[in-house]
Amino acid sequence: MSTSNLAVVQAIYQAVARNDLPTVLQSLDEHVITHQATSLPYGGTYQGHDGFMQMGTAIFNIWDGFQTTPDEFLDAGDWVIVRAIMRGKAHQTGRPLDMPLTELWRLQDGKVKEIIPFYWDTAATVQLLDPTPTLT
Repeated sequence: MSTSNLAVVQAIYQAVARNDLPTVLQSLDEHVITHQATSLPYGGTYQGHDGFMQMGTAIFNIWDGFQTTPDEFLDAGDWVIVRAIMRGKAHQTGRPLDMPLTELWRLQDGKVKEIIPFYWDTAATVQLLDPTPTLT
């Protein structure tokens, strides 16, 4: 089953790249839980397909051209680990985001049950969004 878990997550990334939301949702369990770092403006825990879409809307309202490009997929049985790069531009400040990200995807019966992203530096991410000039 772990090989199919890897294929499911890879297919989700491909669907996201095509803006194919129906395919993404079809791969998610109806009660999927997605976690975001609480220090981010879209931080918190999102549940179900509606929660997943709310999270996506919140992210795309903050970042222009947001994308997550995978570098490596690691098979860990019920879990798939993805090393990726996040890119985008802060909508309010125009500052670019280019940062490593690791995501943990937990699957059961071929469906994603939980997604846990780990950001390289949430403080730096939040700073990109702050319209107040910083002194260096």
